Amino acid sequence: MTNYGYIIRFHDNMEYPEGNILTVDGPAYAGSIDGADPRDAARNILRERSDILDDSFGDTLEPVFTVERNADGSFVVEIETHGLGDATVELLRA
Repeated sequence: MTNYGYIIRFHDNMEYPEGNILTVDGPAYAGSIDGADPRDAARNILRERSDILDDSFGDTLEPVFTVERNADGSFVVEIETHGLGDATVELLRA
């Protein structure tokens, strides 16, 4: 297990027929979390900081985790939850 420092920002993305996307920012949290890899760490953060994975819809339809590694070794994980509230996680190995 690796320990990561994190910042998670919750947001809703609303897409309009014209292709415009409106992002509405929600709460943000910081802390540290353990995970086998960045995806696992993001899942653990989501479980700790929200009830999205406890929702019956969220429990059966797996969120989509898109992981990008930055040049400095940090990670950005975009979490798409199929309408239950998206999130962006910034991870740095502690």
